[in-house]
Amino acid sequence: MAPFRFWLILSAVVLLVSSSATAANVSFSGQVTSVQSSYMPAFLTFSLKDANTSQPLGDATCPASWFFVFKDSSADKIKAMYATLLAATISGKSVTVIYDSAAPSDSSLGFPNCVFHFLYIAS
Repeated sequence: MAPFRFWLILSAVVLLVSSSATAANVSFSGQVTSVQSSYMPAFLTFSLKDANTSQPLGDATCPASWFFVFKDSSADKIKAMYATLLAATISGKSVTVIYDSAAPSDSSLGFPNCVFHFLYIAS
């Protein structure tokens, strides 16, 4: 029974490593131009602009016309993200968002979006 368990665990590790290797984290850094709280506490949307050119931020996977979305099952995390985005907006600080280019959007929301997983306030 022990050899079977070993191979099962080894197979699971190989699958995890190979699937995560195809995902690429992409980041954008810019200033918050809008924060929409209408969908709280289910999720939160906002948009970013380049601090130097004032142009909306985006790329081929997450176009500039799409909203960034933060989703979480915890209403407290949504509120914390809302407070962080408001602080960045009021202070004029730039933020960096990171999303997974392998699964950038959530089609169930009904509008073009880019779901991000991490947010940092830049200095």
